[in-house]
Amino acid sequence: MDISGSLALVTGGAGFIGSRLAAALLARGCRVRVLDTEMAAGRIEIVRGDVRDPGTWARALPEVDFVFHMAAAVGADTDARRYLDVNAGGTVELYHALESVTSRVRKVVVASSLGVYGEGTYRCESDGLQHPELRPLAQLQRGEWEPSCPACGRGLTAVPTDEGATPAPVSAYGVSKLAAERLALLMGRRLDVPTAVLRYSVVYGPGQSLANPYSTVITAFATRLCRGEAPTLYEDGEQQRDWVFVDDVVRAILLAAGDERAAFEVFNVGSGTGRSVRELAEHLGRRLGRDLALEPSQRYRVGDYRHLVLDITKMRALGFEPAVSLAEGLDQFVRGLDSVGTGSVLGRI
Repeated sequence: MDISGSLALVTGGAGFIGSRLAAALLARGCRVRVLDTEMAAGRIEIVRGDVRDPGTWARALPEVDFVFHMAAAVGADTDARRYLDVNAGGTVELYHALESVTSRVRKVVVASSLGVYGEGTYRCESDGLQHPELRPLAQLQRGEWEPSCPACGRGLTAVPTDEGATPAPVSAYGVSKLAAERLALLMGRRLDVPTAVLRYSVVYGPGQSLANPYSTVITAFATRLCRGEAPTLYEDGEQQRDWVFVDDVVRAILLAAGDERAAFEVFNVGSGTGRSVRELAEHLGRRLGRDLALEPSQRYRVGDYRHLVLDITKMRALGFEPAVSLAEGLDQFVRGLDSVGTGSVLGRI
């Protein structure tokens, strides 16, 4: 399915991923319309509004061929009602609006998150694949970081988590994203509007603000390193995470939009490779000129998962392959700090 020449609507198009996607769509020869509460710029039509407002969708959807639903509530994980209202409720309003759109929308691509999984997938030598609950407080208090097999109590080995894993979100944000994706698939089928859901791993890249309340560990570490402070490594620093560069995510979005095999399917989008939090801190410190001693704090945060790396086999079947290594991505992230107003900080280190 060729998307060039089409009219693409990007919700959340002024945000980190949405703005990169809008630029990529323009490069593909698409006309681009952005729906956001903030302003965008350039050769893009702007619709300002809220995804929860039916009137906003009525202004945003006419003549649209593809909808890229990137808009979401993010931030401190305290307001469950807001997450559900914006993330799930806003998605419902999109599909309600699609019922009355006179022109045919060819596909909707919905952004979801690895947050729907909770703890990752593990293998037990005796009992096979396991998807354990979060580690109990008593275990964390003892400094025992690795999950145990829920069937036999033995140690587990972390393995990549595929789309067949039972969702078990452990945050209000994760619950809201799971609700949003389930609603999108349900309502998309009812309306016969092809819908693809993409579950992103931890996305990073140039253009991320260090002040963003939904900052990843990369931005949190960069903030401390720019102040000459060592990053805080919780537990033993050996937690495995899956960091994926923003431009790789954009390529996955475009593949899902253009491939008919992606209709009514869920896909993981990540690097497919786990790296430890300690390793990330070391790489970032060297790039910022801060060779600081990194000692695990042995502190913990209740609700943190231990290991979560996404299995991207299904996305690879559409032709996706991550192109940007963590080393190259961190180089671009550091070079891009000036563009988000942190040049004065970098100039002092």
